[in-house]
Amino acid sequence: FSEDELKCIGACYAGEVSLCDNWFGYFIDNLKKMELYEDSLIILISDHGHSLGEHGAIGKIPTFMYPELVDIPFIIKPPGGINGPKRIKSSYVYVHDILPTLFGFIGEEKLSAFDGMDLSIFVEGEDRLLEKRDYITCGMSYWTLFKDDHYALITANDKSWQKLFDLSKDPEWNENIAENNPDICNEVFKK
Repeated sequence: FSEDELKCIGACYAGEVSLCDNWFGYFIDNLKKMELYEDSLIILISDHGHSLGEHGAIGKIPTFMYPELVDIPFIIKPPGGINGPKRIKSSYVYVHDILPTLFGFIGEEKLSAFDGMDLSIFVEGEDRLLEKRDYITCGMSYWTLFKDDHYALITANDKSWQKLFDLSKDPEWNENIAENNPDICNEVFKK
C-alpha cells in the first residue's frame, strides 16, 4: 500500500471508532437520563484489534498477531462505581473471564464449565489476579501467540513457521530472532 492509501485506511478506521464512540456515549447518556447508570454493570470489550499497516499487514491476519491485533480493551464499570480508575497491571486477562466476572457481580459461583476468572474482585482494591498468569496465549486458525514479560512468539501450531521477539530489546516487535534462537522458541512453545 502507498502512504496515501495507508492514511486513507487509517482515517476510515478512525471514523468507525468515532462512530462507535458516539453511539456508546449516547447509550451512557440515556442510562444516566433514565437513572439506571449507577446500578448498571457495563463491560466494554472487543474480540480483536485491526492492523492498519503496522508490521506490513492490513486487517486480521493470523501470522500478524501483533499488539495492534490482540491487545484489546476490557473495561468494567461495576454497579455503584469505584473510587477512581483501576488497571490490572501485573497480570494478563482473557475474554473468557467475562462470564465468570458476570457471575461474580451477581453473587453467583461460576459454573465449572466456564474457563476464566472472576474479575469482580478488583473492585475491592486488588490490582493482580489471585492466580498469577505469567503469560497469555491467543489462537487463530492454526496459529498461536505466546507472550510473557520477556518474549513474544507467533507460531504455527506445528512449529513450521515462527516469529520470536525479545521484548526487553525490541518492545515494538520489529526484529524476528526466531531463526537464530531455536532453543528459546522451543522453550517458549512448551509453556
